[in-house]
Amino acid sequence: MDSDCICMMKKGEMVEGGTHLQLYEKRGTYRKIFDASARSLNIENLAKTMADAGDEVLDTAL
Repeated sequence: MDSDCICMMKKGEMVEGGTHLQLYEKRGTYRKIFDASARSLNIENLAKTMADAGDEVLDTAL
């Protein structure tokens, strides 16, 4: 992901903040939303696209 900082908001309050990797490793709200989005986009095609671009592909099944 290309963001320097991602902020997760809930009811007008910031509940999580950090880089994609930091938030993903926390296994909180961000990861739940990211994983649901990835599943809906067909994760295999997404992973192939990222791998073709030379990006590190994380295992979302953890």
